[in-house]
Amino acid sequence: MKTFIQFQQDLQEAIPALAPLVPYVLPAAAAGLGAAGMYFAKKQGQGGRSQPVDYGQSGEGAKPRTPNVQRPSGKITAAQAQQRQARLDRKDQVQADQEAAAKRGIERLLGSDTERAAAAAARKQNQILSRQQATRRRMDQAGQNIPPEHRAD
Repeated sequence: MKTFIQFQQDLQEAIPALAPLVPYVLPAAAAGLGAAGMYFAKKQGQGGRSQPVDYGQSGEGAKPRTPNVQRPSGKITAAQAQQRQARLDRKDQVQADQEAAAKRGIERLLGSDTERAAAAAARKQNQILSRQQATRRRMDQAGQNIPPEHRAD
């Protein structure tokens, strides 16, 4: 079995020996690659030029179309414009209906204006009572922490 160093030495000796064959090998390799390319191009497109795989393969006689058939113009007919506008109107109507239903649901949850005002007043009163109760509690705790010699009892 050869070592890597022996392999490198053999390779260095073989390259100069093959140098006179380069003018014959390169054209043959290029011709082989060209033939392979033409073979695969014909397989893919079944014809003179390479085409996408799904184009002309179904057997329905598809052929290249002119650009004006491939791309529709930007013009729309009056009927298409009317259909588009009707679709937009339906979409706007559905959105308006959804917004109205959501507003009714919110009003049902929140109540009328008078009920909301009464609830806000009750919350404010509750906050005032809570503050007063918290203040009394802190004062009681502070009074309990006073040492007995400082109490005015």
